[in-house]
Amino acid sequence: MAGETLGSKKLVYLTATGDWKLADANTAATMPVLGITKEYINVGQGGSIHRYGYIGRSDWTWTIGGAIYASETAGELTQTAPELVNNVVQPVAYAESKRIIFFNPHSGRGLTGPTYTKTVDISAEMLGKGAANNPTVVDINNVTLYSFTVNTDFMTYKLTIPTDYATGGLKLNAVWTNDGNTNDNGKNVRLQIDYQVATEGDAVNGSHANSPKNVNDAYTSATGWIENDSDYVTIAEADFTGKLCVFVKVSFVTAPDTVLTCEPHLIGICLQYIAYTFA
Repeated sequence: MAGETLGSKKLVYLTATGDWKLADANTAATMPVLGITKEYINVGQGGSIHRYGYIGRSDWTWTIGGAIYASETAGELTQTAPELVNNVVQPVAYAESKRIIFFNPHSGRGLTGPTYTKTVDISAEMLGKGAANNPTVVDINNVTLYSFTVNTDFMTYKLTIPTDYATGGLKLNAVWTNDGNTNDNGKNVRLQIDYQVATEGDAVNGSHANSPKNVNDAYTSATGWIENDSDYVTIAEADFTGKLCVFVKVSFVTAPDTVLTCEPHLIGICLQYIAYTFA
């Protein structure tokens, strides 16, 4: 049953009342696509909806082998994936020939707009160490820590731009502690993030023009070992737009005011960004 007038070979979704209407990638409420009309169907009338398999149309001119998506124009198909921002991106078919597609809307339900802030924990063990200037690995109560000589030691991390990244900057903070000395309560460290960006074919050397980023933090307990989470530093979206990876160097440098008496011990870093959610 058609909930509105439907043209032939138009993408449709199933409403909560059980009728079919045109799907529109620009309107999440009309997604996901579940079928394609075989024929013209008047509103309020029954008709044939193709749910899976080969279907053709004489005036189609698809690029053979290419993916086909739900369009931002209601009911239409396109081989140009809609922009993720404010759209639902759903592959619904691939082109078997210029005029025949293999329709399979269930192969992927698509991505929709940004809906939440995602935080990813990256343990210090996942960071890379070079041939020199490595922090000292220590084990406290089965927790692996990395003790940094200030202004000398560093670790690196290759951060691939997440596939569900939506918009905004990439935010990084440090999860760290001291050596258990209670006299360090209220004393300061300074985390430094140096970075460079690259895509295929780029040479990675030096630092980005807007690098480094620094954040100060203070040890906040007089009870010995305790986890401290620094504030976030942000690598701006403009710095990595069009790039595949951000190469990050993590170190500690001299902090202002009263400085921690021991070497800061890194537990890990956190990555935070605005992510798309799967529809």
